Amino acid sequence: MIKVSKENEGYFAHYSLLNDGDSVHSLGPNSESDIKQQLYSLGFAQRDIEEAFTRSDKTYFGVGKC
Repeated sequence: MIKVSKENEGYFAHYSLLNDGDSVHSLGPNSESDIKQQLYSLGFAQRDIEEAFTRSDKTYFGVGKC
């Protein structure tokens, strides 16, 4: 699951990983490109990341590989 939000300080991403139970982790504040790169390095697919940023509710239930 990826949830993206934009605040005055920049973008934030909250995510959970498949093998991590119900834990939610956070990234940010940072630029859109930096958040996308960090999510990609965690194993999320590029299309899932793009979907999270383009959806109106900014939530996408993709699954990270980690």
